[in-house]
Amino acid sequence: MKKALSVLLAALILTCALLLSSCGEKTKTGETESAAPTLDDEALNKSFPSLLSFAAGTLDNEEFTEKNFSGHDLTVMNIWATYCGPCLAEMEDIAAFSKALPERVQFITLCSDAFGNEEKARSILEEAGYEGVTLITWDGDLIKLLSKVQYVPTTLFFDGTGRCVGTEIIGGVSDFAAEYTKAVNSALALLGKDAI
Repeated sequence: MKKALSVLLAALILTCALLLSSCGEKTKTGETESAAPTLDDEALNKSFPSLLSFAAGTLDNEEFTEKNFSGHDLTVMNIWATYCGPCLAEMEDIAAFSKALPERVQFITLCSDAFGNEEKARSILEEAGYEGVTLITWDGDLIKLLSKVQYVPTTLFFDGTGRCVGTEIIGGVSDFAAEYTKAVNSALALLGKDAI
């Protein structure tokens, strides 16, 4: 019961913060910093913490943890909300882009207001054709990360251990496929991995 209450409280706090800050509409970039000795300084994202220990519930009633990053060169995480116009506008692009990625790059979404609002989130995703994982509850490092998110949509990149790498994408973008391909390839290059 305590865990459910803390998850609900964290979701409410995040939703309130996102409502107060409104939806982002322009792309913004972050800087990088060193947080792990095995990566170059420029590879790690200084604006957001890594996800080294967390558990999240998915829209499909499954669990997603830091272990789900392993086996992938890169994980792309798009954070969105059902009330956000720019988020909804790019959902079909997200669906198409995620389906075109090679297996070594996974694309997941996190819907900040889906807990208790699952049917609306599911309807949006199904209408767009998105078939991937969507996180709707969270704890651990994911709470720390979400406390840093000021606008939706926000897209972040994680290596196979859950370290936040590369440069985030904040707000809607004008040419989704081109800008996301560039961001994914940039993050992969920082990790010494081949482009998609």
